[in-house]
Amino acid sequence: MKPTALHGLACLAAAAVSACAGTPAAPLPPPVPVAAADVVVPDGTLRVAHGVIQSPTGKPFVMRGINLQYGDDPGARLPMIDEIADTGANTVRLQLRRDTSARQLRAALDRIVARNLVAVLMYWEDDVTCKSGTGGMRTALKRWTETWHEVLIDPKYRAHLVLNIANEWGEPDAQDTFGNIYRAAVVQLRAAGYAFPLMIDAAHCGQNYSVFAKGGATRIAEVDRYRNLIFSTHAYWSYQTLKAIDDAVAAVRDQGLAFVWGEFGQKAFQADIGQATDHRHLVSQAEATGVSYIAWSWYGNGADARALDMRDAGSKPTLTTYGHELVEGGTSFKGIRATAVPAGS
Repeated sequence: MKPTALHGLACLAAAAVSACAGTPAAPLPPPVPVAAADVVVPDGTLRVAHGVIQSPTGKPFVMRGINLQYGDDPGARLPMIDEIADTGANTVRLQLRRDTSARQLRAALDRIVARNLVAVLMYWEDDVTCKSGTGGMRTALKRWTETWHEVLIDPKYRAHLVLNIANEWGEPDAQDTFGNIYRAAVVQLRAAGYAFPLMIDAAHCGQNYSVFAKGGATRIAEVDRYRNLIFSTHAYWSYQTLKAIDDAVAAVRDQGLAFVWGEFGQKAFQADIGQATDHRHLVSQAEATGVSYIAWSWYGNGADARALDMRDAGSKPTLTTYGHELVEGGTSFKGIRATAVPAGS
């Protein structure tokens, strides 16, 4: 690794993800664990208790959701929030981009609240997704704490929000750079006034849960004054066996922490190169064990990933074969419509 990259990592983790250009700021003390007696139960937000996501009223909440690539085309995708709600889903994972405006975010959240959905707000950009550089992470945190801050602290959205810090960022290494930077990010986001859950994707395109295993997720959670974190894994080419799917869930849940399948592929995607994910096993196991999942995705995948679209390209929404199976159920699982319960219920 180049010296400049090393400096960037050290600055990012030590200075609570502050700007690192030029002369480094004086390092701040690294985030330290919050004693159990000092943990605060957030008020009026979704929350995590003993590994279970709960509604603001304390009832268990299991995500049955769908991803929406909103930031790619906010004008065209805004009405699709209603389409997703009409499937019975209780959650939409909403993609935001670097140029997504506060006004566009507010428009989406108004629609989400009106339909009584939970919004998992996710920052997606080329320098974050499947990358480990610090620049993209700094930009993500600047968007959360500056560009979109006024919207995110609006009380009318509080009960509907989860903040997915950086889509599929990071790689595992011996220095636990992933954990160090996420610990600093959690502290910074809490300092910005956000008490709602923060979601952290696994490393290596969201698929390598080793960064969560052997206490890795616990070490991140310990610096959160609210203990309000959700850990997410994405199932694509690394999940070709049923055991891989089951092991990813156990790695987090065995630590008493909350786990979500934030994305997953399907049997017909990359099957020609032997890298298909058995979505039927993933969903049936999730239903059997109360694990949350958010399917990828409603609409907008490129030609090489069109098999992942749940909706066709027509002006009126028609479910694809894959979309119909996820919504209405298959031979081994009940599907979104039959199992989704709104967070306020």
